[in-house]
Amino acid sequence: CLFMASHLSEKTHSLELDRDSVNLYQLLQVPTDADTRELQQRIQQFYLEAQQNLDHRNAKKRLHFQQMYEIYLPQARHILLHPERRADYDRFLRALESPTAT
Repeated sequence: CLFMASHLSEKTHSLELDRDSVNLYQLLQVPTDADTRELQQRIQQFYLEAQQNLDHRNAKKRLHFQQMYEIYLPQARHILLHPERRADYDRFLRALESPTAT
């Protein structure tokens, strides 16, 4: 499932919704009602930061940036910049956050 992904390193550990998912809005540090332009800008900013750090000398940080660049940012772009997929993702988040979710 595109919505499921293993968590990142310490920096995004708190982003976990459950054992295997990451809230892409929290990852990008944007509100859930952010417009497409804001999402595009944040994704681009994170891509630039990740690309500049893909060869970081610290192995944990290098892994973090590689995961951002190869997994989470492409996922955010694919899901959040497409209206239908974003609506599905928002429903998915609401279901996970609902106290009646099983």
